[in-house]
Amino acid sequence: RSKSFKATFLPGSHTEFTVTPTSGMLPPADTAGALISVSFTPTASRKRHRARLAVQNTAPQELCF
Repeated sequence: RSKSFKATFLPGSHTEFTVTPTSGMLPPADTAGALISVSFTPTASRKRHRARLAVQNTAPQELCF
């Protein structure tokens, strides 16, 4: 059964990272899956760029593995 999700970067992540889509449906585990893309477009020269991505089930009463 498909489950809805929300994808966001956690606080402290650099803004040069983007994720698409930011929400949608995750298909069942026994299927081909869903494409979630992370892009990086640097706007300044820094030594290190970091981001932490969270993909969360938006139906808290359901378990998502």
